[in-house]
Amino acid sequence: MKQAPGVSVEDFLRAFHPWLVQLAEGARSRILSAVPHASERVRLGWRLIGYNAPAYFAFISFERDHIRIGFEWGILLPNHS
Repeated sequence: MKQAPGVSVEDFLRAFHPWLVQLAEGARSRILSAVPHASERVRLGWRLIGYNAPAYFAFISFERDHIRIGFEWGILLPNHS
């Protein structure tokens, strides 16, 4: 996994409640195990962690009491299986 320059994911996660961080870590792990060549980058303006491989395809965003996992292009993502 390659980290893009800017705010580190670890620094970004420090701003959130530990149980939200635990959920986000589980989501990060699953995304990166499914797409090991993906890079993750904090996008402060959107309060999310974004994933590129090489194009932007997924995100984990943070709300007050939950996280959201999204796939930017949904069914339009290529299926390489």
